[in-house]
Amino acid sequence: MSANRVRLRMGVYSHVDKSFQIERRFDYAKIAANTVKSGYRKAVGIYDTKMHEAELYRERLLEDFKPSLENNRFRVYFQPKYDIRPDKPVLASAEALVRWDHPELGMISPMIFIKLLEDNGLILDLDQYVWREAASKIRDWKKRFGFSVPVSVNVSRIDMLTPNLKSIFKDILDEYDLCPDDLMLEITESAYTGDSEQVISTAKDLRGMGMGFRIEMDDFGTGYSSLGMLTHLLIDALKLDMSFIRNAFGENRDVRMIELIMI
Repeated sequence: MSANRVRLRMGVYSHVDKSFQIERRFDYAKIAANTVKSGYRKAVGIYDTKMHEAELYRERLLEDFKPSLENNRFRVYFQPKYDIRPDKPVLASAEALVRWDHPELGMISPMIFIKLLEDNGLILDLDQYVWREAASKIRDWKKRFGFSVPVSVNVSRIDMLTPNLKSIFKDILDEYDLCPDDLMLEITESAYTGDSEQVISTAKDLRGMGMGFRIEMDDFGTGYSSLGMLTHLLIDALKLDMSFIRNAFGENRDVRMIELIMI
């Protein structure tokens, strides 16, 4: 007979105010409980002022997201990517990076709002905004300089599960008179977990004869997948996570894994 271990965790919201909705009290208790979710030394989380301020901040961001999107408060920057193989580095492409320029809270890092938007089903709205901003900039560069600079744009796991994703990209290409070579779709390694079959199928469709996009895997080496998984994926570029690089070039200087990936 095998023994099963059950670990209990509890969230406490101690503020007593009968005018406060009971559902909201449970929500705050759950937020407190989630703070001890990953640890084993502590089983009880207390909802405090710091958690309350963080929750109010998240609620503010969610409330202001749509107005900010409509008023173009999200800034898209383009980070150049160079081919360093020639004697002199050559501009090869760029990567679209988004920041939230909030009128009152200032510049907000994507480390703060991306996960929040993903958890609340709003990330596709932001991603489509970024895709169109990137497409507009590519078209502008073509007109001004006479050549195309491909741009990598992020495609989240939620985006990959969107039934009409191919239609969305087709409409963008048609609207800005672009071809699939102008946009590179960057999918994080973690997106291939969960509903991996559907994500892989969608990636193949986007890359295949029907669309022809180049697919990049971002954050590889964060622990979600294995090298064997790469044999099942049709990707054109693999971006190693910075922690993976740091470990490889650390004290042990063990770069064999990177060499294996590059072969």
